[in-house]
Amino acid sequence: MKMPIFVFDDGDMDIFESIDSLSKYIEPYDIDDNIVFDADGLKLTLKLVERGRELVAVEELNNVELAPEVLFSLIKNFLLRTKFREEIQEEADLAALIRMSIEKIGYS
Repeated sequence: MKMPIFVFDDGDMDIFESIDSLSKYIEPYDIDDNIVFDADGLKLTLKLVERGRELVAVEELNNVELAPEVLFSLIKNFLLRTKFREEIQEEADLAALIRMSIEKIGYS
């Protein structure tokens, strides 16, 4: 799993620097409504674990191929709805969109 982790929910995008920061931010009742990818485009899932209290954990899905084109599309569509849409380069690749997202939006 390659950081950062991207969480998409109802058109919003959150970026997490670590699994720990994600598990502290995401509410347990929100885990079913999210689309989650690592920076390589690996689709992830969120689940609840009990460790003295309910926590959100991140798991890799079994037998799932990387989908960088899906992550690229989700990030680009999000950025196109922001004030940063004019800064997206036509030839931008996934790595460039990830850098731009971190720089402009920041980590959650």
